[in-house]
Amino acid sequence: MTEATNNESPMADQTLHASVAPSFSLRALIVAAMCLVLGVWGIYDYLWSIPAQELAYSRGEISREVHFSLEAIDAGEVTSVDSEAIEQTVKKLDGQLSEPLPGDAGPDALSWRDTLQVYRDGIMRPSSVSPTDWPVMREQAHLESDAALELYGEATPPSKYDRPVQWMFILCLPFVPWYLWALFSTGSRKYRLDPDGTFHMPEGTWKAEQISDIDMSRWMAKSVCWVVSTDGTRIKLDAHIYKGLDTMIGVIAHRLHPDNWSLDARPVKAAADEQASSSDTSPSDEG
Repeated sequence: MTEATNNESPMADQTLHASVAPSFSLRALIVAAMCLVLGVWGIYDYLWSIPAQELAYSRGEISREVHFSLEAIDAGEVTSVDSEAIEQTVKKLDGQLSEPLPGDAGPDALSWRDTLQVYRDGIMRPSSVSPTDWPVMREQAHLESDAALELYGEATPPSKYDRPVQWMFILCLPFVPWYLWALFSTGSRKYRLDPDGTFHMPEGTWKAEQISDIDMSRWMAKSVCWVVSTDGTRIKLDAHIYKGLDTMIGVIAHRLHPDNWSLDARPVKAAADEQASSSDTSPSDEG
């Protein structure tokens, strides 16, 4: 163990530096970009894509019902079941025609309103139209329904899970500024350990004699520890975020607890076992 310590001791005689790891910055940027894309995607689907799918399905369904009603009327044999279905279709058409159009309704909405009126007049003869003229209106309704089914006949309704899923995507957006803040706030943080043991941190500078302890209880599991000053102040050190910080932690831990921690921030027993294992295998390798 003494030989290993002597071989690694030059680290304690150098000025050590640590700053944010490039991998952490890259990961933060990637996650922020992913959250932004998912959030914008969720908003687009929630406000435009899903309503458009609902509209297409609704138009396809009413056009299909109109087509069935016209076929029954043209056949000349309207059963009670057909009559009830036609009546329901007329009620749906009347309901949609009675809905006021928004003031900013575009050409598509106005055109569809005209189509609904053609459907209504084709199924139920207006009082102002003579029976001899009504077949022409039914033929026009046929043409309109066939054209609509070409466009909307294959449309399916949105799943009941579509909107909740989009909310999950939208809720990714608050994480964008959080990750960007984490990126920029960590980017300016630097650490330096002088040969005399003075530790420079973003929170302040502690001389070697001011560092009374280092809490390594979570080091092996999380690469996180806490330096403790003589007045009890604890400062967290995260080697997962800052490249080179593990070397400083190893030097400090070895100085304060040489029997427990090696200079490379590993438990002394584990380091000794590894060295012994290496020594045991060397003769056989040479043979």
